[in-house]
Amino acid sequence: MLRHPLGLQRALRPLARRIDAPVGHELDEPATADRIARLGADPAWWLPVLRPAQERWLRLNLVYDAGPTMPVWRPLVRELHTVLAQSGAFRTVTLYRAAADGTVHGPDAHDPADGRTVTLLISDCMGPQWREGPAGTLWYATLHRWARRMPVAVVQPLPEHLWRNTALPTRHCGPM
Repeated sequence: MLRHPLGLQRALRPLARRIDAPVGHELDEPATADRIARLGADPAWWLPVLRPAQERWLRLNLVYDAGPTMPVWRPLVRELHTVLAQSGAFRTVTLYRAAADGTVHGPDAHDPADGRTVTLLISDCMGPQWREGPAGTLWYATLHRWARRMPVAVVQPLPEHLWRNTALPTRHCGPM
């Protein structure tokens, strides 16, 4: 269902930066070779040079709406999950299910508010959790809680001309 998956993966390359991991070390081969060259062949043993291990800096939560209007989009969810996981841009890509009653078991419990997690929500914004009522109250409280902890974006699979018919209010931001 994705028209240009390789284009999407290329667009994510700027997010693929690496940072020092909080634990662990790895062998620094050039520095070790340099040390051995400076010490010569005389020492009975050489110590390797270690550096902090590197890891991708960003985690991705991929949350999909499992409401009554979303079964048609399940292949898109699977394909998007695969493309994002294979992109190499993210440390982890974790898939979560958001139920139509407004509940979701996922990002809150697992992600520290450390600025290294992003959440993408795939939804057509047509289900009961997007409308007034108990499910909507619970759902919007969850979205607000996530937005205070991490960047959150909605991936809308519907064509743009249908967005005004959804329960999520939209604004035209001008030409891009």
